[in-house]
Amino acid sequence: MKKLLKKKMYLIIIMVIVSIALGIFIFSKLDESNISYIISQANNLKFVSIKNILYHILIFGISFTFAFLGIGILFLLVYLFFEGITVGFVLSYYFYCYKLGGVFYTLAYILVYKLALIFFTVLLVLKFYKLFKNTIKSIKKESNDITKTIYNSIIVFSLIILNDIFLILFGSKILNIFSFLIK
Repeated sequence: MKKLLKKKMYLIIIMVIVSIALGIFIFSKLDESNISYIISQANNLKFVSIKNILYHILIFGISFTFAFLGIGILFLLVYLFFEGITVGFVLSYYFYCYKLGGVFYTLAYILVYKLALIFFTVLLVLKFYKLFKNTIKSIKKESNDITKTIYNSIIVFSLIILNDIFLILFGSKILNIFSFLIK
């Protein structure tokens, strides 16, 4: 069982790395007018707001609902892929604007804003896979209790929401500490 879990974890990590590379590739293909538009709009962006909490409730609620059918896992994998593309795109943007200091600032951004979200999303993918597998076992009339998996999924989901609340309250302040890297 541990070998299978490790194999799934490696596949998910590879998927995240590929998505980050894709985000970098997408930014590299932008023309100069698109890049200057992004730069002009970057000051208007808020990193995290109440909308993020609602967005995460919607995404993780839908994926949890469909996890019993296996579709929720795919939904979360697509979301995880999107988050990886976002990280790659932001990394490229800050490197383009601020060179090496931008890379270090992006690493701080990833640590503050994205690392916990990506980590918890990976955990949810694994929990939802287990939930789907246990649901199949229950359908086959094998004795199986899925309440522990549901409970663990709810705990991870709650941690994501708490992380969002923490980021709303303190994320910008923490990131401002690292703003000297891009000045």
